[in-house]
Amino acid sequence: MADRQPQNRPKIVPGIQYFQGGLTTDYKMGIPNSFYASENLDTRTFPSQASVLPASRAIASNLKDCILAIQQDLSGVRWGVGDEGWIYKISQGTNGETTTVIPMVQMSEDGSAGLLYSSITDQLYIPGQSTVSMYGRVSSTISGAVFNDGVWGASASVGLGCTSLYNYTSGYFDGQASVNTFGYRNNIVTGNLGISEGINLTNYQTVVTNSFTDTYILPSYIIEDQTPTSFNNGCFFSPDIEPFYSVAVYVDNVGTGNWTLTMHDSLNNNLGDVTIDNSDMVKGWNNFVFSSPIRAYVSASNVGYTATYHFHLTSSVTGDTATVYTADNNDLNNCNMLVFADRLVTTNNTWHPTAYFTGTGSPLLCIGNGNYLATYNFGNDANPSNSQFQRHNLVFRPGEEVCGMSSNYGYLIIGTEIRSTDSTKNAQFGRLYFWDGSTSNPAFYIDLPMGAPYGLTSFNNVTYMEIAGSLYAWSGGQTVLKVRKLAYQNTDYMDAEDQTRVNPNGFTNRYNILMMGYPSFTTDPNIDYGIWSWGGVELTYPNSYVYSYSQSIVQYDQETNTKSNQNYSSTNNLKLGCCVNFVDALYSSWQYTDSSGVVHSGLDVVDNFSDPAQFATFTSLIFDGGVVYKEKMAVRYKISCEPLPSGWTLIPWWSVDRADRQYGTGVTTGATSAFVEWNNLRFHELQYGCVLINNGATEPAVILGFAPEIDPLSQEVDLEPNELPGQD
Repeated sequence: MADRQPQNRPKIVPGIQYFQGGLTTDYKMGIPNSFYASENLDTRTFPSQASVLPASRAIASNLKDCILAIQQDLSGVRWGVGDEGWIYKISQGTNGETTTVIPMVQMSEDGSAGLLYSSITDQLYIPGQSTVSMYGRVSSTISGAVFNDGVWGASASVGLGCTSLYNYTSGYFDGQASVNTFGYRNNIVTGNLGISEGINLTNYQTVVTNSFTDTYILPSYIIEDQTPTSFNNGCFFSPDIEPFYSVAVYVDNVGTGNWTLTMHDSLNNNLGDVTIDNSDMVKGWNNFVFSSPIRAYVSASNVGYTATYHFHLTSSVTGDTATVYTADNNDLNNCNMLVFADRLVTTNNTWHPTAYFTGTGSPLLCIGNGNYLATYNFGNDANPSNSQFQRHNLVFRPGEEVCGMSSNYGYLIIGTEIRSTDSTKNAQFGRLYFWDGSTSNPAFYIDLPMGAPYGLTSFNNVTYMEIAGSLYAWSGGQTVLKVRKLAYQNTDYMDAEDQTRVNPNGFTNRYNILMMGYPSFTTDPNIDYGIWSWGGVELTYPNSYVYSYSQSIVQYDQETNTKSNQNYSSTNNLKLGCCVNFVDALYSSWQYTDSSGVVHSGLDVVDNFSDPAQFATFTSLIFDGGVVYKEKMAVRYKISCEPLPSGWTLIPWWSVDRADRQYGTGVTTGATSAFVEWNNLRFHELQYGCVLINNGATEPAVILGFAPEIDPLSQEVDLEPNELPGQD
């Protein structure tokens, strides 16, 4: 037998044979039975061992965009929507294995991380950036599913501030005649229009009529002449819906010039203008569509002209005969017009997350709508009125944008952020709103000065979220508690702006464990993309945090011991779209750009049909024996395991004083241990672990323990300077 000197001094074995502590946030310190890092290892099911988890296997790698949300219909078919508006059918075989991901149709605008399936209507409700699309009946055996692209588009205001003429005597938009015999601009109020269905871009020209005979002649330039008793050269109104999509006016004579509509606020600032060529003008309704939506304050008191918006109409020809119908001659303020607004606000974060909520017993489709909560009562799928689809059921602070929703303790919990148009200059702001569904205001809110609450999800009466790189939780009251850090996110000295976010459907639960697709996007190259997890299998063990599943695109190079497609770079633009679980099927989507500039999008699943992961790693805490200043001696190293199944290679590694890792000889099929002679290696700090490589294995490898044998060199007590790197 080989000489294993020195054998005449006592040794210590600071080994690891229990794993329930999970990952630490420090290199050396942690709760009992914790370690520094692991990948693709199950350390919860049997805490006395670490077994390789199933692979997150790709079921699609050539999708048309990155899936951001997934729902399941009553027949068990799953449906996804991507960031560019593609809708996918995710089908399972007869044995339950996911087999196909089929792109079905594409919306005319980008997806927004929102998707909700209603089993009553058998419809998918899919918010885009400004409209809502529908696809259904998706599980019907009677007829195929029908796609209604942007079916809930812009609709006209039916509020008094837009439909009533302004009463100069009372100072209100009250529908009472002041200087004319008309109280309203058209027949919306008197005809009870917009009650059971919306006035939209398709039907307004037939349902909204004109009874005016007087006219207003268009000037060739804007005239601002508003006073408390008159406003003849502008039409002002107090909106109840926004953002403005367009303004339609009823034309008498198109004249010879091009028409321009200019929207102003109360300070006469130009908010947007639209020009229509004379050749495109017609007698009757003409719709002036803004190039981009115009944001506005809504629900202001319908009183006074100073708090309102107004528009002007001008012609490109001086002395033109162009006219619009109005209640009084030469008075544009009383013209017949309609204000159209988009259903959804176009947000900086591009998200319109969805939730199904029955806080008061009535079902509601809830959509995060910028600084509003929009709700739909399922009253008219074909063309909901403004009261059936309420854009602004809850109003939040201007600048806030909904970034996630969940429900807990009878509340709909709405997370908001402030996202700048410059992605490198976001605000350090977040807030949670709590709404019971019965009031026009939230019941209460909690400020989050740490940052935006991403990935909101609830189970076991706890609502979890990611804020500024850490996991937080709310379980009642007015306090949100920090649970732990999620990943290395100290960006000091990084020489780059950190942009780390989690999409609205990034967190889910599987087997009573919180699963986190983290991050959805980051510019920090130190954060490993993947599915991280938090929880415990039973109350007798602590909650632990581990890296459970790497994406199928992550490759381990055994020759260089490096991984690809696990960290962000400016060339790969790596993203995770969503992380959604259905019992034993965990879906996660991804997107990256290859070295040739080709974008790849795909969908992974972890289920009962997955083989073991293609690789797994384990990293111990750094050991210094409590005396980092003193040298110790590493004698030998043993990793114990169950007999390795066919296809597995177990490779031990170690690192001395935080230098590069050194790798030992790997062992393969049938081995029950890997053993390394360290040849009396001196160190101040020692870290160790292993790599498991799968070459066609169908059964998981199981690690039973790590045992480094250390000579503490107790007889050496004098302090000595450390040797410089490379010094003999």
